[in-house]
Amino acid sequence: MIDLYTAATPNGYKVSILLEELQLPYHVFPVNLMEREQKQEDFLALNPNGRIPVIVDHENDQLPVFESGAILVYLAEKTGKFLPKEMKGRSQVMQWLMFQMGGIGPMQGQAHVFYRYAPGHSGKKHEPVLASGRSLPFETSATASPAIGLSSLSEGISLFFQQDRQGLLLIQKPAAGHFHDRR
Repeated sequence: MIDLYTAATPNGYKVSILLEELQLPYHVFPVNLMEREQKQEDFLALNPNGRIPVIVDHENDQLPVFESGAILVYLAEKTGKFLPKEMKGRSQVMQWLMFQMGGIGPMQGQAHVFYRYAPGHSGKKHEPVLASGRSLPFETSATASPAIGLSSLSEGISLFFQQDRQGLLLIQKPAAGHFHDRR
């Protein structure tokens, strides 16, 4: 059994979606970010960085795993799904996963904050962030690496999150909606 400590954020969604896709049993423990529950001592014992998501794998000596990318890789390795074993395919998946973690994720997160919470206040200073969030190649991995197919983390992320005209993230995978009911 897996315990998932999370909140309704894109990083939390990534792990929830993968758990659903893998059909792994898990319990959700909502973390109230506004109440700063992620900074409380019991949470910091799981993740000293005080950020969500975190999983605890009870089948592996109560192992806590934090950071969404690390959790995705851990779960893929645990189940033998979504991560090729051969070096070339694995490298391609890891490249796209790291691109998502260091490019799409941060840029879309910043664009979302400016778009949603500071409309009209972002001005020229933040336009490069908004523009970069709109121009990231969300469907690139599906066309750039057809040898990987649908069995990769990177392609899965590309399919889960698509951009609408306002720069918001949309979940496109049918099984992805199931995590919503478990929060």
